[in-house]
Amino acid sequence: GAAALGRLSPRLRSVALDGCVGVTARGCSSLVRGCRQLAEISLAEMLIGDEAVAEIVASCGLTLTFLDLSECPITDLAIAALSGHTALSGHTARIVSRFAPAL
Repeated sequence: GAAALGRLSPRLRSVALDGCVGVTARGCSSLVRGCRQLAEISLAEMLIGDEAVAEIVASCGLTLTFLDLSECPITDLAIAALSGHTALSGHTARIVSRFAPAL
């Protein structure tokens, strides 16, 4: 899974896991810990939360320029982790999030 990809592809620069229901937050965290050069990560429609986002920032924050969290159940804690990272605050970085809780 995602953890194996992290171990086998440490130079990976871009990954799109949009809607992958089999990838857990734990797998996502293992992936980014193994692939610290990721610049583009798309995780739209995945059930990852604040802890996984914090792990992404901690592991890939120096290289990350694009992060798609559309429809992910994140809170202000994830936004705070992202906003505190200088590499993501530059004009070339894009963070995409469109989460609307079900009514």
